[in-house]
Amino acid sequence: DLAAVTQAAQAVGGSPLSLGSVTRDDLPVPALADAAFAAPQGGVTAPVRSPFGWHVLRVVGITPGAAAPFEEVRDRLREEIATERAADLAFERANRVEDAIAGGATLEEAARRYGMAIATLRLDARGNDADGAPAPMPVPVAGRPETVRAIFQAELGRAPRLQELRQADAFIAVELRAVVPPALRPFETVEEDVRLAFLTDQRRRFQEERAAALMAAMRGGQTLQAAAEAANLPTDRVGPFGRRPEPAAPGTTAMPQELLPILFGARVGEPAMAPTRSGFAVAQLLEVVPADPAAEAELLATVRRNAQAQAAEDLEAQYAAALRNRAAPRVNQTLMQQVVP
Repeated sequence: DLAAVTQAAQAVGGSPLSLGSVTRDDLPVPALADAAFAAPQGGVTAPVRSPFGWHVLRVVGITPGAAAPFEEVRDRLREEIATERAADLAFERANRVEDAIAGGATLEEAARRYGMAIATLRLDARGNDADGAPAPMPVPVAGRPETVRAIFQAELGRAPRLQELRQADAFIAVELRAVVPPALRPFETVEEDVRLAFLTDQRRRFQEERAAALMAAMRGGQTLQAAAEAANLPTDRVGPFGRRPEPAAPGTTAMPQELLPILFGARVGEPAMAPTRSGFAVAQLLEVVPADPAAEAELLATVRRNAQAQAAEDLEAQYAAALRNRAAPRVNQTLMQQVVP
């Protein structure tokens, strides 16, 4: 009885597995395929040994083989054949290019002979040219990172070798002709960038000094409003708001996101300061409004449901992790890909 066999197998670490509907070619071991396809519907095979251990199979159902009309599979067959042929042609051409280079042909000669795109590049380790723009490469976009790595791993004077771009389904060959040491660019080529960077840095430093002066005044006992008026700076009262405030209406002041974690950890009257994209933001916490769960009953119920669901997921994950640690299973990914459709 298969139930008794299953129970005995589980007692020594075995486990039942449903393969679903499979063809003979879907089974990775010929002995398993022979046993399964020789058994009648509802039949149980004798124990079959494979490189993965012992197996007993039960045939739940048999689906008779049938030939699909050619019209139904014409497009799929054409695509499969074209894909396989394209891969074969790519490898054939790659081998010919390799042979040509090994026979003394230059990379340019091999490229012209076999219709390969070729480009001479001068780029940095980020793939940019001398102007800081992405260097044009005759490779798919997905293959750019691999191409840049290949260029910077190449050795000066070594003959080029074809290599496959795994992320782009393509081949490249790299011939390194020169290594340019890092060097400072002439000042006249970067003068405008230097001036802009200097002004930006000075402006931000000035903003930081004014913000720090406000913080010092508030720590000395002044309110933010009084310290800002003395420094001829505008202030605005914002709030009340939650940890995730709604977008501010047009014409109103929005609470900088950078200040939120600081304010929700501050005490009433305590100042806060944070850098932002445009400068520095300074605030003073004036009041803490306690949450009223009764006023947001629906929201509270949603939060409670979410918390319960999250707790259940955490418990399930911890339980599954504990089972894995105790059982210590080993999964053969290759076999799984062959068995599971």
